[in-house]
Amino acid sequence: MRIWREEGLRVPARKRKRRRLGQSTAAGAGRLRATHPGHLWALDFQHDATTDGRELKFLNTAVVGAPSTPTPQGRFFVEESVRMPAGTPGGPFALALSARSNVLQEFEGGPGQIALHGLANLGGRPGTAASRGCVRLANSNIRWMAGRITPGVPTTITR
Repeated sequence: MRIWREEGLRVPARKRKRRRLGQSTAAGAGRLRATHPGHLWALDFQHDATTDGRELKFLNTAVVGAPSTPTPQGRFFVEESVRMPAGTPGGPFALALSARSNVLQEFEGGPGQIALHGLANLGGRPGTAASRGCVRLANSNIRWMAGRITPGVPTTITR
């Protein structure tokens, strides 16, 4: 800067760096902020490859189990893939896992089974803990997964 001044040039004012905020594609989702120390963020990476072998990696934000009905952690597998009728809560697809709720022995007449499913007619803000144990993903993400994941595929749920 000293040389600039000696040459009679105008020294540019320092600009404060702006932090990038990012944008969510989820309907009605604002910017997520931590609400307390150790705040749990529900994020998941999906991996795939193109037909020519290039790796694809997607970052998904999910709704996980609320503190009173947490999503169980561990190694599980997909038991079945279910295409759900239009308008069904949790649609458009559900990937039923071998995981069972540690809190709910039954849910709406069935076992307390954990599934990966959509947000349809359930809502919940991605990145929060608000479900009854299942993992809710954006409808486009669960559609993508349902087209590629078959029964028997191992699934690991971690904190």
